[in-house]
Amino acid sequence: MPLVWYIFLLHSVRNTFPFKLNLSGVLPLLQQIKRKKLYEEVMDQIVNAISSGEFPQGSKLPSERELAEIFQVSRTVIREAIRSMESVGYLESRTNGTYIREVSVDDILSPLMSVLAQDSRTTDDIMELRLILEPSSTSLVAKRITAEQLQELEEILQDMEQSVAAGQSGSRHDARFHAKLIDFSQNEVLRSVYKVCEHGMVDMIDAVGNIEGQPEIACGCHRKIYQALCDRNAAAAKQAMYDHLKQVYTRLGREIAVEL
Repeated sequence: MPLVWYIFLLHSVRNTFPFKLNLSGVLPLLQQIKRKKLYEEVMDQIVNAISSGEFPQGSKLPSERELAEIFQVSRTVIREAIRSMESVGYLESRTNGTYIREVSVDDILSPLMSVLAQDSRTTDDIMELRLILEPSSTSLVAKRITAEQLQELEEILQDMEQSVAAGQSGSRHDARFHAKLIDFSQNEVLRSVYKVCEHGMVDMIDAVGNIEGQPEIACGCHRKIYQALCDRNAAAAKQAMYDHLKQVYTRLGREIAVEL
């Protein structure tokens, strides 16, 4: 992942949360690896300006000539910095100039998602992440879910049960159920973080769906979660989701390190 993304993320966290980060031991180490080129230093300065609000996200970047005057470098250096920032999706060119993209959590996490999705060594880590995230998220959903959203879950459950009754695994509907719960949490950061483990989750659901008797057990577990949501019982919803995931991981022969 390009250094500029890490720097932006660090600046964003520092400016968003009410505590100070000590970066003195981090950035110097990164800089010691390789002396920065001039255009990279310009990129860092632009990131600082965006982070401070001097260059607001969504606004038009000053012209090459203006940037060259601001940073006291040649327009060639400015062009190279802009090209590099465009290549990582930080800036975008339009017919009337270059604009600063509004960076979302997804933009920051997407490079990490791509790496994790291709690394089989992270399977256990993803499973642990689900055990940490989903029970608490389901508890949150119990407090926020609407009648219309409950109806959506009921329809998914009916599709799953019909699929299993027909001798299929129901894994597609299983995955939809979990994705909907995350969506219903109304927490954008949680939704984005969940995408990190979504690829591994689908593979796991497919794998466990092939175990004899598991689809029927999964239907029962999902019904229990759904009932807790209908009752607006946050504690019961959290416990039901944890029990469901623990049962699945046990059937897959995995050891569970996360306790509720």
